[in-house]
Amino acid sequence: MIEQKRSHYCGRIYEEDKTTTATVTGWVQRIRDMGGVLFVDLRDKTGILQVVFNTEKVGEKIFSLAERLRNEFVIKVQGQIEQRDEETYNPNIPTGTIELRAKNLEILSKSKPLPFPVEDNINVREEIRFTHRYLDLRRPKLYKNLALRHSIVKSIRRYLEDRDFMEVETPILT
Repeated sequence: MIEQKRSHYCGRIYEEDKTTTATVTGWVQRIRDMGGVLFVDLRDKTGILQVVFNTEKVGEKIFSLAERLRNEFVIKVQGQIEQRDEETYNPNIPTGTIELRAKNLEILSKSKPLPFPVEDNINVREEIRFTHRYLDLRRPKLYKNLALRHSIVKSIRRYLEDRDFMEVETPILT
């Protein structure tokens, strides 16, 4: 069991953080098995970070646990932030030049197979999306819409509060 709580968010690890130890938590987005090395794309509300499990470096026990990971498992990983090899850079994500080389792994929550992938640009019937709204809201486009709405409402409230307005919710008046 990893004792330390999260030290970094996945999308807020930068090249300046290289060689530091980090503990991250999030959902498993994608897994690539390269025979003795597993690459896991770990997602949280801030973005995606590539986590590398190398059987020679983490040992058989941790590697065998990593092999059981599936999409949408919630995990906590501790390791060292390192520069990716230049030929493996991913320009599509802000953390595309770095990766977390795992030393420890803890599965916080397992997930059954999902009714649809938690990704944008996937055609899913609206009926299924609404039935599983908690999954639909994890899709990047919808999450960004929620975050934008939150920011707008927060700025409106701050503006009104700075001018001594008081917010009273209608049910309180009844």
